[in-house]
Amino acid sequence: MAVCVEETPCGQGVKVLIAVNTLAPESGHVVLRLVQNSFNRIFQILQRFRSDSYNNIENDVFEEIINLCQKRILNRMRSKKSPVRHDKKAECYLGELFGDFVDALRRQGNRDLAFQMHIDEAQSVLDILEEFEHDSNPQDTLEKRVANVVQKIQHFMEDVNLGRLLETAKGISQESRSTILDSMRKIARYREAARFLYRRAKKYPILQNAHATQVRLDASVFPQSPEGYLPDLTSAIVRFEEQGCHVSNAIAVKRLRKKPAAKNRQFSDKVFEGVKHAKIHAEIQILAHYELHPVQRPPRYIASNMDACYLCWTFIRLHGKFHVRKSHGSLHTRWKLPVVATLRPVQEQLNAALEEDIIHGIKQPVLAKSRGFVQKSTVFSVILSATTLSGSGIAGSDPVTVGRSEKVVTIEERVPETSNDKSAEDVLPHDIPTQDSEVEDLSPDSDLDMTGHSAVNDDTRGSLASPDSEASLSSLASLSSEESVDSTSGTQSLQALHVRLIQGQKVSYNLRDLGENSSFSTPLLRVIPEFNLTSKNPGASDREEWWIEWLSDRAARYVRRYGSEQIIDVLSLSTATDMSLRNRDSVYLTHGGDIVQMRTLGVVL
Repeated sequence: MAVCVEETPCGQGVKVLIAVNTLAPESGHVVLRLVQNSFNRIFQILQRFRSDSYNNIENDVFEEIINLCQKRILNRMRSKKSPVRHDKKAECYLGELFGDFVDALRRQGNRDLAFQMHIDEAQSVLDILEEFEHDSNPQDTLEKRVANVVQKIQHFMEDVNLGRLLETAKGISQESRSTILDSMRKIARYREAARFLYRRAKKYPILQNAHATQVRLDASVFPQSPEGYLPDLTSAIVRFEEQGCHVSNAIAVKRLRKKPAAKNRQFSDKVFEGVKHAKIHAEIQILAHYELHPVQRPPRYIASNMDACYLCWTFIRLHGKFHVRKSHGSLHTRWKLPVVATLRPVQEQLNAALEEDIIHGIKQPVLAKSRGFVQKSTVFSVILSATTLSGSGIAGSDPVTVGRSEKVVTIEERVPETSNDKSAEDVLPHDIPTQDSEVEDLSPDSDLDMTGHSAVNDDTRGSLASPDSEASLSSLASLSSEESVDSTSGTQSLQALHVRLIQGQKVSYNLRDLGENSSFSTPLLRVIPEFNLTSKNPGASDREEWWIEWLSDRAARYVRRYGSEQIIDVLSLSTATDMSLRNRDSVYLTHGGDIVQMRTLGVVL
């Protein structure tokens, strides 16, 4: 399946074109209609941004994605609940492979605190995988349980550098490592996709007016099998010998793996089979659609659920108007082109390119060895360009969104008109008492300053930043550009910052250092800040400083006792809620006993 996004005239909306590999004009209707309807339901959810209340848009999008992709997710998990049966012996349930991985981590005997936290998180993923597969009397529906698994894996992939952790695990094969990493990344992507669509539609109103449509080529463009055509191996070999390339008959026989007398018949059978069952691949259908129906602003990129085959990639490259990410390199014999007059020159270029490849192979007659399993479906990041970043980053129109599972709190922070307002310094924090108060000091012993460097006390440095453990640093922050769907690249870009909060310690940060999709988490609560800064100060958004803290038990008790009306239980929220934070204001979020405080410290001069 392949898709592309076309901007409608005057920039009022977008049209998403969907195509599938097609043998004949009448094939593919069922799948296309299913995907189109699901896409349009997602787009209808995103249209709710036009109203004042957001009403769990992100979670509703996620539910629709699960509804559409549930069978595929079960397939990626290699679950016995999957309607697709796996015949390969190596493809056992993901939970079994992950269990071996967790056991391998425990056998290392590493007592490092960060390493033990990683093991605990991995064990929680293993628990939900085992419960999913073996619970004979579940209370929730299959769709809900699949969503829970995806959500758990996505949180794990955000918190842990799984690739590095797999490298430290002894006693598991490289094949198992690759399978675990690939499966976990792909499963997490379903949740990341919901968040990505939510954030982009909120930021760009053009995405709030989107609709999906099918690519349906006319019957006239589907080529008919040539009548009276009899493919012959000898004739094919002579064509290249006329160009000065001697083809060894012995080499041809070995490649066909048949006796010399049978090689001609086998060659003919393969050609006829390829012609009879050949399909127009989805990427080529989209390309042909725009050749037949040109628009003023055609899309530049064609995306698909798999990397392009060698023939599609070569043809699109020669065509020159579209881009695909990469090719998996496989040469499909059941492949054909549509009959479109404007594509005839490109077809001739393709024939010439293939002849060059064949001649090169003839001149170097080395028997090709099996490549083994070819990974055709890969996970890649959505890279944001500098122009995208300038319109979508820190000073944009985003509110601060604080989310955990299905619950979201939206906060609007208001910066003072003047940055040198001294009265702000005289305002006493209203959240946690100072040493002069009748209650003892509840502030943390040290701060973790993410604006430039980490300031950790000696005790913490010994347990969390030990030079003997590289993995220990990732317990404080995991900077990842490949595993985050909202990651950015380039000198002007910001990376997503994923910080696991330590109870009783503050994490301070400047908005200019905080990339999109950054998150701060406790074992029970995850905070994903977005910013809608309203200020008359030029550049104030670049100098605004915040801190966040997972309150210690002592501080949490005080807040519950003296400031309970200020605490927001995220599970009590049925819709998104807008708030305003002024200079030195705070907001408290709680779930399952954990309380997280977010506070603005004002403009840094």
